[in-house]
Amino acid sequence: MAVDADDFINGVAEVAFEALLKETEVVWKGMYHNAAITVPDFDTDNEAELFWEQLASAYNPAAIEAIENAIHETYGENITLQSYGRCGATFAPADYMGYSTLTSFGSFGDIDWDESDPGAALETLAMRLDVIRFIDAEVRQAAEGVAAWWAEEKVYWEQDN
Repeated sequence: MAVDADDFINGVAEVAFEALLKETEVVWKGMYHNAAITVPDFDTDNEAELFWEQLASAYNPAAIEAIENAIHETYGENITLQSYGRCGATFAPADYMGYSTLTSFGSFGDIDWDESDPGAALETLAMRLDVIRFIDAEVRQAAEGVAAWWAEEKVYWEQDN
């Protein structure tokens, strides 16, 4: 019995796709709380209020914009990062999100397997995996930078008041 070459190639590609999808889902789940920060000690309640206000209105939007721009420059993708969970402890691409309740971090979205063009499905999934890894690394780096940012920002606000 002869094996049809196209069927064989599609079968191999589908197995590769499923393996890559599983890896992508693992990396996706690993992004949970990637933006969690170490909250600095505050001298006053006013300082704490100011910190959270400035984090939400200045630091996070600037970090998100920088990461979105870097994704566009690196991958040619226009991605919208969204914060999920309490205090935005997870940043992930809304464009790749699957099922999610309200503002909770959800599952990785579907990529359809296309038997007529298996290479395109594999290429799309591989690119998304690269983007997810890139986002996770950048978000974690931005979260680590919060303490240094606040030290500078605090001096500015103390001088102004």
